Amino acid sequence: TYNKVEDLMNLTNVMVYFYLENGETATLTAEKGHFQSLSQNFGVNENVVVKASEYEMETTELLYIKDQDTLIANEPVVITSGDSFIAADYMLLDVKKQQLFMEGNVKVFLTPEFMESPPALNVGD
Repeated sequence: TYNKVEDLMNLTNVMVYFYLENGETATLTAEKGHFQSLSQNFGVNENVVVKASEYEMETTELLYIKDQDTLIANEPVVITSGDSFIAADYMLLDVKKQQLFMEGNVKVFLTPEFMESPPALNVGD
């Protein structure tokens, strides 16, 4: 449903495809979400999963702030690649700078295979 006054579109059974600079496709799925067409900001929640390359991210809430080109998870988040993972209570991903910031109960496990050849992921425009 779309609320014109608030410029807010409420979404259910969300599936979004992102076409990455390296030619790959990332997929975001969630049970619910919202989108603001003027700002192009969006948020998703409930069973949020992002799959890109050899990575998978799971959380319960994810926000995208277009003018800052930033993804934010204010709820616990886990990023996996094979048997390696990083988990935290909060995540901020600066897409343009390709910088990841995580805090709160941060846990990291990296396998020797991951350290020898970490999967590359370009998430830019």
